[in-house]
Amino acid sequence: PGGWRAHNASSAPMQAAPANKGARAAKAAAAIDATGASGHIARRSNKNLLEVHPMRAALYTTVAILVAFSPLHARSAEISEAGAREIAEKLTYYMPKAITDTGFLKVTAGTQRYELSVDLATFLKDANPQEFSITGLKPFVSYLTPQDDGMWKVEANDNLNVSGFFTDQGKKVDFNYTIDKIASESIIDPQLTFARSMNFSGEKLKMSMKGGPTNLEFGMDAYSSDLRAENIDGGIADVVANVSARGISEVILEPGSGPVALSAASVDGRSQADKLGVIAVRDLIMFGLEKYKSGVKTMTKDDDARLKTLLRANVPFVDNLAYDYHFRDVKIASQGVEVGLSDLGYKFDFNGIKPDSKVGFEFSVDDPK
Repeated sequence: PGGWRAHNASSAPMQAAPANKGARAAKAAAAIDATGASGHIARRSNKNLLEVHPMRAALYTTVAILVAFSPLHARSAEISEAGAREIAEKLTYYMPKAITDTGFLKVTAGTQRYELSVDLATFLKDANPQEFSITGLKPFVSYLTPQDDGMWKVEANDNLNVSGFFTDQGKKVDFNYTIDKIASESIIDPQLTFARSMNFSGEKLKMSMKGGPTNLEFGMDAYSSDLRAENIDGGIADVVANVSARGISEVILEPGSGPVALSAASVDGRSQADKLGVIAVRDLIMFGLEKYKSGVKTMTKDDDARLKTLLRANVPFVDNLAYDYHFRDVKIASQGVEVGLSDLGYKFDFNGIKPDSKVGFEFSVDDPK
């Protein structure tokens, strides 16, 4: 009562993959989407939430993925400078020499773990100070600890407080990003080349941009997400991710119009990918990276055959992919008019690439006022 729901499902006939190939279907794209999925109150808010922590939070995931792709097998007793050099070489293996020569990435051996430092400021030293400036940007530091069972723990605890300006359409735009507390912990399986578990949290996220064509202020009291891989067998896993946030607000001010205020008391969501063929997708990604590194822009017959084999291994993509996200106590106010929703929901489901493939969407709005 007081709400509406819209649901759409479609199906299309598709050629089935050979049974032995389909059983090892790769569904890692779903997991990547699941880890990055987070509820936002509007399309602009989605963009801004991603902007709130590109300099820190995105690196947590990047570091975990890079380590996952590195077949590291060292035990804790083997921590050494030689091990540090090996990790650095693996993390930068696919990067252009011009990037690695900046020294932006450093790995240092400690007594029980390695310290990984990523300094983005090295890429900004040649920026025109009349067009771009930033202060407070410090190296991102995470810690890599080899576990006795062959896994790797990736940890980070940090904060963010950067400010500066850039020019947009000839105007100087001042920006500020702050996150009072950032915490991340992952367990990476080098054999699976994926995270067995991944947890991230942030507190008091704030972002502002002033002086440009559009002025923005965005805030979030708290954000957390977790991911875990379960039922792992033969490079295939079930992946589940949860996300929650509270105290979300955004104010948008454009020339010639009054402010638009968006808010949501909380957001919660769950993503699930059943029978995710992590290794099959890993092999496809590595094929692309190797071709990029080789510098050869054409495909040989062997390359074509290999690519077709890899693509077949990634069918049917996923046995079941589902998203379920809800925004609670949503409010939108502009020019003296306020609209409220007790719940704004979004669902998505997909049963894989197969003869009876189905894709379903559902949007729901409860108690509009």
